[in-house]
Amino acid sequence: MQGFLIRELWAIGRRLGLFAVPEQRVQIRPNRYRVPDVCMVAEKPEGRGIVTRPPYLNFGVTWVWVIDPASRTGQVHGPNGVANIEDRVFSTDRFSVDLSIADL
Repeated sequence: MQGFLIRELWAIGRRLGLFAVPEQRVQIRPNRYRVPDVCMVAEKPEGRGIVTRPPYLNFGVTWVWVIDPASRTGQVHGPNGVANIEDRVFSTDRFSVDLSIADL
């Protein structure tokens, strides 16, 4: 699932000026880090750079997808709350990714 998402989001990101990165280290506090499976960021992390604007809603990030790779369902957390995804299509206001076509 991670590889599929990186490929799909990389292609989308090229069109939108965004960058899809796997396992990017994200600083959420001075001495605390998280490593999400996949991030879409507006600025390309350089080398072993660390994202210092964490991809969490309380830090101003617009969308967070939580995906169950086995069922390909999950939730989209966004500015209007949480939407449960059962049809395997994860969307934002700028793009969508259809997980039903993922070859796992």
